[in-house]
Amino acid sequence: MASIIYTNWDLISLRYNRTSKEFSLYQQGNDKTSLGARFTMWRVGVMAFINPPLGETQAFRNEKIVDFLHFEKNQNSDALRYLNVHLHNGIIQTGSLFGIFGIYILGFLLHANI
Repeated sequence: MASIIYTNWDLISLRYNRTSKEFSLYQQGNDKTSLGARFTMWRVGVMAFINPPLGETQAFRNEKIVDFLHFEKNQNSDALRYLNVHLHNGIIQTGSLFGIFGIYILGFLLHANI
């Protein structure tokens, strides 16, 4: 294990420093980084799941997310670029669209290895 860490130290150090910097920028309100956009997508995805918890259409979910980001004065969020693609988390994506039952079915399929 030590030899793997030693031979890859430059890459590990680079990624650690980039992650620390992006996390710091996100805490300051800047989500225009890879990690920051993901955090915002996860946060708004959970918010979209909570209301309504039984699911909704992607168009309605995205409209609600855009309104929420405008309300937060974050209308230029990098997360908006990915709303029509994926929220970068399968459970949050499924929950925000298909609700509690979607998460249940996803959990069953993942557990059954289908």
